[in-house]
This record gives sequence, structure tokens and C-alpha cells, in this order.
Amino acid sequence: MKPFLVVLIILKLCYSAKILGVISFPSYSHQMFYRPLWRELSLRGHQVTIITTDPMNDTSLTNLTEINTHVTYEALARHNILDAAAEASLGAAVSLLGGLLQDLTKTHFNVPEVRKLINSDAEFDLVMFETQIFAAPIVYSWRFKCPSIGVTSFDAAMEYHYNLGNLVHPVVNPDFNLYVKNTSHMSYFERVKSTVYSVLLNYYMYNYYYPIQEDVLRGFFGSTMPSLWEMTKNVSMLFIGTHPVLHDVRPINPHTITLSTIYLKPKKPLPTSIQQYLEESQNGVIYFSLGTNVKDNVFNSEKKNAILEAFAELPYNVLMKAHWVNIRIPKNVRMEKWLPQHDILRHKNVKLFITQGGINSLTESLSSGVPVLIIPFFGDQLTNTQKAIKMGYGLKLDKNLITTENVKEKVTTLIKNPKYRERADELGKILLDQPISDLDKAVYWVEYVIRYKGAHHLRSNATDLPLYQYYLLDVLMLFLAITIVLLVFMYRPLKMLLRYLRKVIVIACKKFFLWYNNRKFVTPKGVKIV
Repeated sequence: MKPFLVVLIILKLCYSAKILGVISFPSYSHQMFYRPLWRELSLRGHQVTIITTDPMNDTSLTNLTEINTHVTYEALARHNILDAAAEASLGAAVSLLGGLLQDLTKTHFNVPEVRKLINSDAEFDLVMFETQIFAAPIVYSWRFKCPSIGVTSFDAAMEYHYNLGNLVHPVVNPDFNLYVKNTSHMSYFERVKSTVYSVLLNYYMYNYYYPIQEDVLRGFFGSTMPSLWEMTKNVSMLFIGTHPVLHDVRPINPHTITLSTIYLKPKKPLPTSIQQYLEESQNGVIYFSLGTNVKDNVFNSEKKNAILEAFAELPYNVLMKAHWVNIRIPKNVRMEKWLPQHDILRHKNVKLFITQGGINSLTESLSSGVPVLIIPFFGDQLTNTQKAIKMGYGLKLDKNLITTENVKEKVTTLIKNPKYRERADELGKILLDQPISDLDKAVYWVEYVIRYKGAHHLRSNATDLPLYQYYLLDVLMLFLAITIVLLVFMYRPLKMLLRYLRKVIVIACKKFFLWYNNRKFVTPKGVKIV
């Protein structure tokens, strides 16, 4: 028996890999999405090191090491980009983005533990990094000379799909940051807008946003460091948090893995006071939360009062994750700084979820069969809102049009009309109906990339095509050139032909009018001309 155990231990140690995970953007919702994966990989014997802004601090995970980069929240706060995106146009947020990316890169790589790691002789079998506009963390895969997997908690940005060879089409799949009323039937103006946006996004990305980060990175890694664009081309696999009930379907290559429910956990008992509150709410409960990135001061006192007055006039209790101060709270409203959202949504008495429309919130709502009233602010929230309306399980409440009557009308419609809850329940079953859990799927593909030291055999040829070849611009230019040449050579013959036809028509017309003027009328017998 003992020799058998020794063999098992040796096999386990031989298979154990060293994995570096980097979830660098300072947002709790980004961090929580892949926590179950880090936990599961460490429990399976892999040595996992995570660079995160929000460590789990779970001492029971002996194979998990966390490097805390919480200081990057300060960089995010210095630039107020989330407030700009919520209160102004996309252009205002874009103008602030360059400075933010530079600040985030400097702050992240100046964390002492991070500098110690990149200057050490550590070795890793795999690097997993967050793939968004803050692209600098991909440098870890180059630094440690190992395969990499890009991960994101929602859909990947358009430029990442393009870099990895997935279909990129501004009409079929417009970028999630661009608001489009109906992606299935875009108007002509929306198609033009999406095309221009895609061109500008690629231009700014490769000529502005990437170079800003590269300049900072070369101060840490030296002048021999390749460009971020070159490093992106070598990514082995992409994990994205999408599902057809949450996003429009996109044709993807085998190296792109969808993981929409990876972070969902088994149901846990609620805190006693919350459980009691929900049980005693005989008419039902409305749950209100605007997520982790929308701050409490996003609404002025007038809008806060309008929302609370609407709640006061409704026959339901309201459970709010918020901290609104210096304002009168109605008797049927309970406000808390933090609440276990998913476990609350799974309670039978919850009638409606009022949310900002983050993809994690919508996933939790659908998996619980609860309809949504969405108040979108920025990023993918606008696109998520339109998808929820299109799929029939939610309505939109414009943040600029909040009134007591408006809130009451939307809430009443969603609760009283059974079609919204029925649709949410149906879509929730579709969301969860999978042959293998997203967590097991993610673990399999992580170990797959480690086993084969990458997954470049899954790459599409599109990865290596320049933009003009990908969109057949050179072929179209050839056809255009041929057309122009033919028109040039045909110009004189066509001109002569037209001149000849004109003469023929003129002569024919003259003959006709001559005949017409000289014709003789013959009066039939018995007909008298008056």
C-alpha cells in the first residue's frame, strides 16, 4: 500500500505546474470572476502565483501565493475615468485613457513584490493575464518565456479578437463599448458609426495606447522588449466570459473558450437577519445594487429621493446594497453596505433585480430566474442592456430620466407581467445547461496548454494576415483598378457610339415629324367631319 501511495505522490509532483495569474485592472468584479479557477488549480497540486488588486487571503490554500497590487486603485481614482464614462461621452473617457494607462503601468510594476518577481530567476510553465485595454501584463509571458492564456470576465475587446484570428466585423459584432440600439438590425447610420469606431479604435490602440504602455515597460524590461502587438500574436488561448443568452453569437476559433458561469458558487445560507427579512416580505422583495464600480454619489439627492419615493409607494420591500447618507429612508427599504448578491437573488421571494447591467450581475440574475430593471452607465453595460431587452427578461431605466413615476411604472410592469419572469427562468435554464461545468472546462484547457507547451496548432491563419489582406482590400483594389482601366479604354469608343446613336435618333425624329406634317387624312364614307 505504501509504495502505491509513494507512486501517486511522485506522479502528482511530476504533473504539478507553476502558474502565474495576473488580473491587473483595479476592479473587484474583474478579480472575483476567476477566483474559483485559482482555487481549483491550487487544490489540484499546481503552484499558483496570483498578482491581484484584491487578494483572497485564504490561508488554507497552501499552493497559492498572492501579490497585492491594491495600490493601483489609487491610480484609477486619480483619473476619474469611470465617472467620466458615466457622466459624459465616450470621447471624454477616451481622452483620459492614455494618462490612466501610463499611470496604471507605472504603479503596477513599481509594486515592490512585483519588481522582486520580475527581477528574480523564477520560472513558470504558464502565464494567465487579463486581456483588456490595459495590455501591459502580457509582458510577463515574454519575461518568463512560457505559453500564455488571455482571460477576461466579459467579452474580449475587438482588437484582441482580431489579433487572435477570430471574426471581427463592425456590423456582425460591434464592439461592446459602442452603444447600438439593436445589433440584429442596425440602421445605416449605426453601421457607419460602428465602422468608423472600429477604424479609430485600432488606430488609437496601435499608435497611442500600446506605445504609451511600451515606453513605461521598457524602463523595467529594457529596449529589447518586443511590442505589445507582437506579444499578443503569441498568445496560445483566450478565455472569455460570454454566452449566447448574454451576448450576440460570434464565430470563434478553437483556442477561444467561453466561460460565462465559472464564478458561480453553490448556494450558501444567508445571514440570519437577511434571511428573516426576505421570509417576512410576504408581497416580495426588490433587490437593488449598482455593482462595485458605480459609486454611491453617481446620483444627486433629487434622483435618490425620486427612487426612494417610488419604493415607498410600492407594496414590496426593498433590499439595497448602497450607502446613501443624509436622506430619508422609507420604512419598506433596508440599506446595507454589502450583501451576498447571488444568494439573495436565489431566494423565492425576490421579484426583481435593479442593476447597473454588469455582465456578472446579469449572469447571477438569469441563473436565479429573476427579471431585471437596468440603469446602465458605461462600458459593456449599455450593450448588455439592449441584449436583455432583446431577449425579453428586462427593461431599461435611463439614468438621466429618473422620476418617481418612471421608476414605479417600470417596476410594476416587470413584476406584474409574468412574461418577464418566465423568460428569465427559461434563459437561466439555457445558461446553466452545459455538458461540463465552466470551472472543469477551464481547468482542462489550462492543463492542456501546459501539457503541450502552448496551443499554436489551434491558431487560425488569420492571426498572421495584415489588415488589408484580412478584409480583402488588395483584391478589391485590383477589381477597382480593372474597372477604371476598362472605363478609360472604353471612353472614346463609348463616346463615338453615343454620338452615332444621337445622330441616328435625330435623323429618325426628323423623318417622323416630316412624315407627320405631310400625311393626308382619308375620311371614311358616312363620316362627317365637324
